[in-house]
Amino acid sequence: MCGIFGIFTRNGGISRETLKTAVRSLAHRGPDDSGTVLIAGSPDRCQIGFAHTRLSIIDLSPLGHQPMQDEPTGNWIVYNGEIYNFRELRAELEAAGNRFHSHSDTEVILTAYRMWGEDSFARLRGMFALALWDASRQILLLVRDPMGIKPLYYYHSDKYFLFASEVRTLLHTGLVPRKLDPNGVFSFLAFGSVYEPSTIVEGVTAVSAGHIVSLEKERFQSRAYWDPLHLSDSPVQSGRIQNAGLQSDDGGAERDLPRLLRDAVLSHLVSDVPVGVFLSGGIDSSSLVAIMNQAGVRATTFSLVFREQEFNEAQHSRMVARLYGTDHHEIPVSQADALAALPEALRAMDQPTIDGINTWLVSAKTRAAGVKVALTGLGADEMFAGYPNFRRVPRMERVAANFAKLPSVIRRPLAASIALLAGKSDRNRKIAELASGENATVHPYFLARMLFTAAERRALYAGDYEVADREMGILLQESVTASIALDPVNRVSYLESRWY
Repeated sequence: MCGIFGIFTRNGGISRETLKTAVRSLAHRGPDDSGTVLIAGSPDRCQIGFAHTRLSIIDLSPLGHQPMQDEPTGNWIVYNGEIYNFRELRAELEAAGNRFHSHSDTEVILTAYRMWGEDSFARLRGMFALALWDASRQILLLVRDPMGIKPLYYYHSDKYFLFASEVRTLLHTGLVPRKLDPNGVFSFLAFGSVYEPSTIVEGVTAVSAGHIVSLEKERFQSRAYWDPLHLSDSPVQSGRIQNAGLQSDDGGAERDLPRLLRDAVLSHLVSDVPVGVFLSGGIDSSSLVAIMNQAGVRATTFSLVFREQEFNEAQHSRMVARLYGTDHHEIPVSQADALAALPEALRAMDQPTIDGINTWLVSAKTRAAGVKVALTGLGADEMFAGYPNFRRVPRMERVAANFAKLPSVIRRPLAASIALLAGKSDRNRKIAELASGENATVHPYFLARMLFTAAERRALYAGDYEVADREMGILLQESVTASIALDPVNRVSYLESRWY
C-alpha cells in the first residue's frame, strides 16, 4: 500500500511543513520512497499541495516516483493501489500513438485520463484511491475503486480542502478539529465498525466506493462512476453472471465461472515483487492456491496456527499446502501472543473496529518474511453466499413481513412476550426486535449484523439517540431501496458487499 495526501486552498499559503507532516504520518504505508509538490493553480493565489509515500510493487525504479506529472497536459497525480489491467490499457494507448517513460501503472492512469477523461476510471480493473489535478480544467478529482478496497477521506472547510489515505493524517496536520462524529460513534456501537461515508471524526468523510469527488471553483460534487446494480455494459454481465455470481437461466454462470476466477487470480499476480497467499484452509483461499497451481505458479503460503487446539485449523491449510506443493510458512500464535499484540494492532487501526486482529497478525509476519503483496479470500463469502446471513436474512424477511400484517393491538403484546422470553439468546432478542417493528434500521439484514438491540444501544450512546438512529436509518434505507428488485440471496450479497 502507498499513502496519499493533498491540500487545496484558494488563498495560497500552503506550508511545506504540512506536506512533510503528512509524509511522516503516512511513512508506514510507503517506506520505499516519498515525495511532495506544490502546484500553482489559477487564479494566482490558488494552490494545491500533493504528498506521497510509496510501497514499490510495479516498476521499482525511480521512474515510478510520485507525485507524477503528465508533461503534455501538466496534470498531476498521487495514487495508491494496483491496476491489474494496466498492461492491456498501455498497449491500447500505445497503439493510439502515446509514448511512455516508465513501466508504472501510475503513468498509465495519467495517460488514460489524457485520452479518455473521466471515462478512463471505469476502465481500470484494480484497487485504487487517487487524486488528480486537471491543469486545463482547474479541477481536483478524488477517485476510489468500485469496491472501496483502498481508503480515501476528505475534509472541507471554508479555507481548506484536504484529503488523505488515513483519517489520522488529516488530524496530524492540525487543520482538522479533533471532535468525535456522533454518527460514527453510533455506527460503531451498532455494527462494530464505522459505516461509510461517516468516519469517527466530525467533518471527515470517506469517498464512497465507485465514486468521483470533484472540486471545481466553488462547486463541490460527489457522483458514482460504477454501480453493481447497473452493469448492463459490464463484461461480467455480458457473461450472464448475476450480481452475486449465483444464478443463471441457461447455465452460463457455471460455464464462465472457472475462466473468470482464473483471469481474476492471475491478474493479481502482476507484480515486480514476490506475491504470497494467506492460506486458511477454507474454500476461498484454497481456491486461489489451486488456480495458481493450475497456471504453473508455485504459491508461497502463510497460515496462522493457534496453539490452543480448539482454535487450531492447521490440518486444513497443511493439507492444501501439501496437495499443491506450496512454499508453506506457519505462524504459531497463542492467546497470549494475540493479547500482547493488541496495543500495536490497535495503533495500526485508523478507525475503531472489532475485527482484523488475525489479519494484522498474519500481515505482520508475512511482511517480516520479505513479502510485500499477499492475496486473500476476502470477498468470496459476499459473492458466493458463504455467510450464515444468506440463510438467516431471507427467513427474517419473511418473519418481518408476517409480523407487519398483524394489527398493532396484537403485535405489541406479542413483541413484549417474545422479548420477555428472549433471555440472552442473540437470535431470540433479534426476533423480538423484528416483532416490535420499532427498529429504524429498516431491514432485517442490518438487524442480523447488529451487536446490540435498540434498548442496549440507547443505554450505551451518550448523544441524542433518536436523531442518530433516524439518520442511520435514512442512510441504510437507500441501499435497501436500491436492491429491492433483487432476489433475497442477491440482495444479501449486495448488502454484504456494500456494508460489511
